[in-house]
Amino acid sequence: MGGDGGATWTSREIGSSFPLHSVSFLDADTWIVLGQQGTVLRTVDGGSTWTFHSSALTRSGVHGVSFVDGLVGTAVGGLGATLRTTDGGITWTLQASGTSDSLVAVSFIDAKHGMAVGFRGTILRTRDGGQTWLQQTSGRNGYLYGVSVVDENIAVAVGYDNIANSAVILRTADGGETWVSQESPPRSSLWGVSFVDADNGVVVGAIDSPDAGLLMRTADGGATWIRTTGIGRALRAVSFADKDHGTAVGSIGTVLRTDNGGRTWRFQQSYDSRTLNAVSFMDANIGIAVGEYGVILYTDDGGATWTRQLSVTRSHLLGAAFLKTRTGIVVGDYGTILRSTP
Repeated sequence: MGGDGGATWTSREIGSSFPLHSVSFLDADTWIVLGQQGTVLRTVDGGSTWTFHSSALTRSGVHGVSFVDGLVGTAVGGLGATLRTTDGGITWTLQASGTSDSLVAVSFIDAKHGMAVGFRGTILRTRDGGQTWLQQTSGRNGYLYGVSVVDENIAVAVGYDNIANSAVILRTADGGETWVSQESPPRSSLWGVSFVDADNGVVVGAIDSPDAGLLMRTADGGATWIRTTGIGRALRAVSFADKDHGTAVGSIGTVLRTDNGGRTWRFQQSYDSRTLNAVSFMDANIGIAVGEYGVILYTDDGGATWTRQLSVTRSHLLGAAFLKTRTGIVVGDYGTILRSTP
């Protein structure tokens, strides 16, 4: 660990060789990391030591997780797996989801109400904390990669319809009873979604080719979407520090910044040509972006300048989080976990 807010990074030995897909922070010291082959890792000392916990899965990966407080969380994964913890991730109980399709993302707004999405247009809804999951009719095929549950009624799911060869945006205003397909550009796909409140959200992805970027904004909870033009490269992730300040990252070191809630975006120089897979800001100024071959970029001026950090790994980095304690966590291929503290 370094006392430099990300200037240096320390590799942690976690006892797992499986790729890690998702991380959730219960507080400044307690974090949950999920990965392939049912891997669940937990730390209660800010990442200094890690404990393996059985997730009741051994053959399918765990792809996404959502916590509503320091104890209650839900994870989803391959073969329709849904898992529930009520003790902060120490133990996990396998739930019956009613589907064998792989689940990719999950979003809960409280201990009872949540949704999960995945392959073949699968959408599941629960109103009792996952004791029962009800399959919704999405009306679309293909893959749903992201979901954001705004409240008990409104949610938005995004992904890709491989038959129509177009992005998918689905919105519900009745808690998932019905889903309405929103207009999206042809020959496109969406990979990420971020809502800052019930009305304002941004989705990112690619259009026309895997390397051309797509970014769209909504100001009415997903009822309508406005496309931002001039996005040169595919975007992989988007993160908002607050309702005004957001950053999107993607192919060939692409970084975009907004200071007005996504109405306008400007390019920033990352001075790196590797694909950036994830971005996280602890406030409007301080953040990190991570990606291929162990790249970690750090900014303390809202992205006006980005500095390459020593990451001590060549593994592809897939996820990142920067806490308000200035503690950063990055996860990636081959069980990589990197941690930096003030």
